[in-house]
Amino acid sequence: MKISSPDDRDEHLEALRSDLEDLLAQPTSQQVRPCAGCDMRCGCPAASTECCCECAATCKNAAMKISSDGNRYPIEQRVLPLVYGLASMRVITPCWSCQGHPATCDDGSVKAPQVWFYSRSIALVHLIGQFLSDAWTAKQLRHEWQVRTSPYSERNVPIFIIEPHMSVDEITERDCLNDLQHDLHFLGTDFEHRIRAFAKRELDRLPPAPPGDPA
Repeated sequence: MKISSPDDRDEHLEALRSDLEDLLAQPTSQQVRPCAGCDMRCGCPAASTECCCECAATCKNAAMKISSDGNRYPIEQRVLPLVYGLASMRVITPCWSCQGHPATCDDGSVKAPQVWFYSRSIALVHLIGQFLSDAWTAKQLRHEWQVRTSPYSERNVPIFIIEPHMSVDEITERDCLNDLQHDLHFLGTDFEHRIRAFAKRELDRLPPAPPGDPA
């Protein structure tokens, strides 16, 4: 069976262009601190609480500042770079993460690495999915990853999950948690810069915006 694709109607292209432009218009993590409420003094001579010179996933406070309850639930180190990169987009909100863990008993299953996030823009979710697909096609990942919709949600805002494209049982049977954590490290490395470059490329591929109505 063949199903025809929907036409790229003007309103669809306008929404897609708007979402990509909105992402690219956000300040980078080197312009405005991505961690809300951060008052850490930087390493510059001025010891500023606004300077971004040390803003990175390697910041000693990042694991606590990005989390909504950093004292009890800091972001785990192996998943922190990806969570930090998503938070740096400012138009996506990470809400839960796990770096993956081995089974805790003989008949148990591993915990798969995942990052959950809120997004009001389907275009940006699709952008992340394309990013994951391109990395897999380019053989930069040891296993395929995906974005899927979570059946759970709060405040009627959709939740999406970045995760390996395999079941927990498959991960357990194939004993590939180390490989998946290797992929997690690759995905989080320089994520902010790479996703912005990816968004710019996708924006450039869109047809030109129609001219505005004459005055």
